[in-house]
Amino acid sequence: MTDSGLDSEPDHEHLEPGSSRPSATNRADVNREARRLRLHFLQSNDLDAFRRLILLLEAPLLPVAHSLTRELGLALPATQLLADHLAEVFTDLRNPAVDEPDVLGAAEAAMRRLAAQRLESLRAATARGEPRPDLLPVDAHGHVRALAGSRQVGDHFLVVVNHAFHDLSTDDRLLLLAADVDLVPPGEIARRTGLREPMALRRIRKARVRLAAAIAAHAVTMTNTDGSPSEQTYGMSRLADLAYELAKASLMQVPNIQRRIQCVVEPRETPLVARELRHLVRHRETAPAPVDLTGVPSEAPSPSEALRAAASCLRVLERLEGATPRHALCISQIHMFRRHPDRAETQLRALLARPLPAEMRVHGQVNLMLALTKQDKHIEAISLGEQILQDQPNNWQLLFNLAVAHCHLKNRAGFRSACARLGGFLKAAPSDYVLELIRFEVPRFAEEISEDPRQVAAWFGIDAA
Repeated sequence: MTDSGLDSEPDHEHLEPGSSRPSATNRADVNREARRLRLHFLQSNDLDAFRRLILLLEAPLLPVAHSLTRELGLALPATQLLADHLAEVFTDLRNPAVDEPDVLGAAEAAMRRLAAQRLESLRAATARGEPRPDLLPVDAHGHVRALAGSRQVGDHFLVVVNHAFHDLSTDDRLLLLAADVDLVPPGEIARRTGLREPMALRRIRKARVRLAAAIAAHAVTMTNTDGSPSEQTYGMSRLADLAYELAKASLMQVPNIQRRIQCVVEPRETPLVARELRHLVRHRETAPAPVDLTGVPSEAPSPSEALRAAASCLRVLERLEGATPRHALCISQIHMFRRHPDRAETQLRALLARPLPAEMRVHGQVNLMLALTKQDKHIEAISLGEQILQDQPNNWQLLFNLAVAHCHLKNRAGFRSACARLGGFLKAAPSDYVLELIRFEVPRFAEEISEDPRQVAAWFGIDAA
């Protein structure tokens, strides 16, 4: 494997755990005896010779079979692959019997062929929509019927992981086997592959992302005994999460977004999320309807296109999971960025009329305060803020929005009170983000309320600089 790309043909010896073959001398001795036993069995039907052949071949060939099943990601014990090959030897009816000087080499080639055949049969059955022999049975809707217990669920998930694993390129499989199964240190992986360590780590991370997407694509829905779904299809749930993350990643391209939204969980880079989303759409097994990715970005959108790209992602999110709270909250933000705070208010009031988790409710209330302020409904915003503060006395966003509303009303007493409370928050829970936001807004506050900026900074309890 070189630094030229993950699709290049790898040197399998680099990442396989140790040598699975006998030493040259031992290999020659094993081959010589195995050749004699094999030919004797085929010519004389001597079952004792066949049993001795099995015992002789087990030690050198089991590690090879183990490496093959792991390399290809087959849900198959290594002993089964070796048994498949020995079964071919046992049923070899060619007459006269064909001599094989290199029994070990022929066995390794045969097991690779058998493993590839199993893999191809599995892929063909999947393409035809046929049930997979090593997956639990599913109904016409792609739902697994009620499982007996957690052990079966665990077994089923392991099979899903195996199927997902063999969807990866050989390079990805070998990297993940080394990093996550054999626990080979990154420096050693870099040495074996000829890569610099940072590049090796980056490729391992990307391989993990591709594996996660493949697992999601292979997952199916569990159902109750009456046939009703007990939970969403994992693949569809993952699709929705990716659409939401991509919407957030697009919003991060809006100018000055960091001063308008505090993103607690930063989204990953747009191309990475977009690739995983498109991979999952291509490989998903069940879906209530086709997923239309029109307008969904593949690269980070330009600032002028950021809102349009985010809106496209949110359309996908709504198609996948309906008008959920997170969808409604994001749509309200886009309305405000587009200078339609009235639409945001309508959206948020409808959201807050629904049963919501406590944290989501606070996010909705903070955004509603902002939507009201942007419509010059400052008295409503203050009333709402003071009401919420009874349960959330240390929420800095509420305190900041209160300061904004009082400032626009030229209410110096209310403004100074909000400043003092926000300054108290900063002393109790220092935050660089909040401090920089206040410093940025101090000149605007000062101009709005006709006060010296240094005095406004003092009301917040911060240095005017």
